[in-house]
Amino acid sequence: MFNVWSVPKASLLPAFLLACLVLFTYSTLQNYGPESTVRKFHTALHSISQAQSNNKQISKRDWDALRSVIEEDIGNLGGASDPANRDGIAIIGIGLEQFRLGKTYSLARMDRLTREVRIAVLYQKNAKSPSLPIVWVVDKPVGGREWKISARKTLSAMPVP
Repeated sequence: MFNVWSVPKASLLPAFLLACLVLFTYSTLQNYGPESTVRKFHTALHSISQAQSNNKQISKRDWDALRSVIEEDIGNLGGASDPANRDGIAIIGIGLEQFRLGKTYSLARMDRLTREVRIAVLYQKNAKSPSLPIVWVVDKPVGGREWKISARKTLSAMPVP
């Protein structure tokens, strides 16, 4: 068995620094990228859906999380002076409907382009029920650093009923 005290203490310092660097990098980058944007969107939607089903007020934090991941303006919580973009409100409604139906989501296939990623998200109630795939289009605007869901492109990728 390996005895920790038999290793020179000076060699433990580089190992500790490397471990700190790895943890810092992972924690910084885990919330970056198009997949993370879609997860943040669904996490905020799930919280909003739970608040609505429990007849509670939607938290400003959840609404702000949605606003931060959608390219189009969805307005402010509690009545905005500027009209909200209809496409933005429409994709929120589509996502909320999946949670109201008791479905969970999982990220499936991704198609990457230079500044656009199409992510197929599967919504399913249980293992035996059929899944509903919806393609979410996530853009990285020119000059921008953050990925955002394009409501317009997402709606145009959906089949017309």
